[in-house]
Amino acid sequence: MLNWVRENSQIALAVASSGIASILLHHGRTSHSRFHIPIDIQPESVCGISAQSGLTELLRLINLIIWDEISSQHRYCFEAVNRTLQDLRKNDE
Repeated sequence: MLNWVRENSQIALAVASSGIASILLHHGRTSHSRFHIPIDIQPESVCGISAQSGLTELLRLINLIIWDEISSQHRYCFEAVNRTLQDLRKNDE
């Protein structure tokens, strides 16, 4: 799926919950590294991404995120990424 999206001139990110799993993904990174998820995650946490960073521009342009082993992370991690993406992309979907 990653290759298909990338071959069609779109942007796809590959992240994983663990470092070992991330090296198995083409250009993969850990979810904490890619999205700057706080280590001390709380119910209302957001990711520490500056609105003027290059990462913000990347996150506004992505078409697909593959998150391997997402079920092994606390749901607050996913919710923090979701809140952050909604804010950065100015889209609440």
